[in-house]
Amino acid sequence: MEVKAVIKIDHGGRTQTYSPLPWLEEFTNTVRIAPAARRVIVLAVGQDRPLGAWHFVLNHRESYGAPSNPSAMDWTNMAPIPSNLPFEIQLVDVQNGTLIARFKYLWTFDSTLNYPILKPFK
Repeated sequence: MEVKAVIKIDHGGRTQTYSPLPWLEEFTNTVRIAPAARRVIVLAVGQDRPLGAWHFVLNHRESYGAPSNPSAMDWTNMAPIPSNLPFEIQLVDVQNGTLIARFKYLWTFDSTLNYPILKPFK
């Protein structure tokens, strides 16, 4: 099964979606996931300084045959820094758009360590 990853964030009643997310060690924005397989999604990248900017990165590369140019990756999506912002990561079947799995977290920020921390959310 081929899947894409999506982030959905709840900004106090307003939902924002970011897709497709990049997969670590993958060129394209889709992966094949076998039962019990493990894959890693890049949620956000940030600057190594106090309260530096954080961005959601989107991967628009759909195939290996597509040219590898800078426009295939989108780094312009600012990630929120406020604490306790609920969001979910969704895995969606590329073939039919079916939601395969969802994982709920709180997006928090540790200003001492200078990076976001994910906490499970129910």
